[in-house]
Amino acid sequence: MRLGTEQGESDGRTGMTARLPIGLPNDMLIKIGFDIEFDLRGPTPMVLMLFVHPSREKDLRRAQELHVEPDLPVSYYTDLFGNRCARLLAPARPICASPLRH
Repeated sequence: MRLGTEQGESDGRTGMTARLPIGLPNDMLIKIGFDIEFDLRGPTPMVLMLFVHPSREKDLRRAQELHVEPDLPVSYYTDLFGNRCARLLAPARPICASPLRH
């Protein structure tokens, strides 16, 4: 790997940018996921920001889908910063959120 100060993102400390040599395949697979449980005392409006940023969706092997238990209506939107968000009204009980497993 070579370091340069041309295009790319700075590491924030040295101002240097790490880049892969041109022509190498990007075949690293990284598994991402979560299992989150909320124990709610009353009905709670929630906005969940649990998705990979849309600018990186092309790097994913499959589309991201949210699984909520119990089965609740979920609406999706993109915020002003380009983040994908899920909105739901959770009941007064435990709920679980995780990526939909295929």
